[in-house]
Amino acid sequence: MLSDFIVLSKYKLLSKLLLMVSKCHEVQKLLQEKYIRRVDTIITTAFIKQSVSMKYRGLYELHKRGDGFLNYKTGQE
Repeated sequence: MLSDFIVLSKYKLLSKLLLMVSKCHEVQKLLQEKYIRRVDTIITTAFIKQSVSMKYRGLYELHKRGDGFLNYKTGQE
């Protein structure tokens, strides 16, 4: 995933909306049709100093931890 969006709202956990949508079968099907290739895995990077990003916790699994960044992935390889 190349971009992420922050949505200011009075509702909690709205920032997880894009992440939940990216795991939806309908969205995966649309991506596969658009790019004419199979999309099994989504990998994204969170640039953060903490040891975990609460936004991705529970939705994506931690794939790699680096200096100032965390890689998260979902799906199968």
